[in-house]
Amino acid sequence: MKNLLCIFAFAFLFYIQNVKAVEFIRKDTVVLAAVSFDSTLYKEFQTQKNFNYYSQKPDEPNAWRRLQEKVYLWLTEHLAPALTSKQFNIILIIALIAVLVLAIIFLFVYKPSLFYINRELNYQINEEDIERTNFEKQIRNAIEKGEYQEAIRWNYLKILKTLNERGIISFGSNKTVNEYVYEMKRKDLKPDFKNISMQFIYYRYGNGEASRETFDKFKISGDKILLSL
Repeated sequence: MKNLLCIFAFAFLFYIQNVKAVEFIRKDTVVLAAVSFDSTLYKEFQTQKNFNYYSQKPDEPNAWRRLQEKVYLWLTEHLAPALTSKQFNIILIIALIAVLVLAIIFLFVYKPSLFYINRELNYQINEEDIERTNFEKQIRNAIEKGEYQEAIRWNYLKILKTLNERGIISFGSNKTVNEYVYEMKRKDLKPDFKNISMQFIYYRYGNGEASRETFDKFKISGDKILLSL
């Protein structure tokens, strides 16, 4: 009987404690109200780029990047399966530098005047009498002796004489090549005339090594100007 009373007393105390705990929880509990869907706010967010997730697309690689990827895949599939992307980038940089160097060498050999674009053509032509000189004879003599730099010089003076006779330039004993280029009246011929003028200076005063092929190319450029007069 005594044990039964103890059990009832323990159960009663446990019940009282649970009731107090529930009342304490109820006092500190906030009732949450259901949030209604705001369609206006939703549409407003849709108009903003950063929140419009459905229309956003990942950035696509440009044409150069796609070409790099294709070359890299081809190399790893056919030639170097163990090639890493870092090694590929190093090889690519070396290849681009090599192409650039070869392009510069090619232009220097076949278009040397390009390397004199920013140089002032301040060279005077004051030792020749263009009115009394037989240029064709001087050109032939220079070619026969293998003096192609001289042949280029006489050919250029022949062009100056013709331009002077046509009133396109005015030859003067103390004028510089730059002055002739500047006063060139035929705007359509000015780029070609400037080009051969720079070649003339390169081979005449820049110690450029001329050959028969060099002279022939110079003559073709000069004849193009003369035939356009």
